[in-house]
Amino acid sequence: MYSAFLIIFYISVLLTIHTYLLYPLGMILFFSNSTRTLHEPEETEEWPEIAILIAAYNEEKVIGEKLLSVFNTGYPPEKIHIYVGSDASTDRTDEIVLGMKQRFSNIELVSFQQRAGKIAIINHLQVLAKEELLIMTDANVLFTGSTILELVKKFKDPKVGIVAAN
Repeated sequence: MYSAFLIIFYISVLLTIHTYLLYPLGMILFFSNSTRTLHEPEETEEWPEIAILIAAYNEEKVIGEKLLSVFNTGYPPEKIHIYVGSDASTDRTDEIVLGMKQRFSNIELVSFQQRAGKIAIINHLQVLAKEELLIMTDANVLFTGSTILELVKKFKDPKVGIVAAN
């Protein structure tokens, strides 16, 4: 009985050492010699069409500013399509998005009549999107002038499949 507890103890210690020491060291060693250089697109290069997916619930305070921040980036506006999924919003979110749609025709509002949740909204919007790249973002995260360009240029490397904005 004592030997069984001793074996369990040593296995637990080994797993803890692996989790907090061996695995991180292995990742550092494995990826430290990476000589990947990202291809910086030139000004004359063709930029891909992108879809911005936004799940919104009662975002009247920020949705207008959010949509403007997308179009105020350095990315060609004709290459941007914004899909806003309103998760049964009870405030003026839908009204504001429809007002912005009159100004920018490449905004699409999808209104849900019952609460579905952020993941369900994003999953529905990504099915609608036909663009080459998808950018998923919250309504309260405003884009800077270079946000979209910085995200998209990483995809010029064929080995890149996903990019995080942080």
